Amino acid sequence: MQRVFEVHFCMCMHNLLKREVIRLGNSAITVSSVTYALRGQKILRSIGIKAEVKKTVKHDGEKSCSYSLIVKKEKVDEAEQILLRNGVRVMGRSEGDGEK
Repeated sequence: MQRVFEVHFCMCMHNLLKREVIRLGNSAITVSSVTYALRGQKILRSIGIKAEVKKTVKHDGEKSCSYSLIVKKEKVDEAEQILLRNGVRVMGRSEGDGEK
């Protein structure tokens, strides 16, 4: 039984560390709807910028009505400008993975 616990504990720690790395290396561009998020993702992917759509989460852990496009921190300025030029309504930006 102890081996199962050790494996589970290691996997949990791995997932926590992986999440922290994702959070530190990315930025979130917040948009008002899932439609804008999916449209933005398609636009960004078409020019080679990887973007993940994620429901925006508030500090208190509750889900927001908005969605975020998670992109690499070094690509966030370029991605935001491309979205704006293509009619995607950008509500804001944040460091990390879409938590307000």
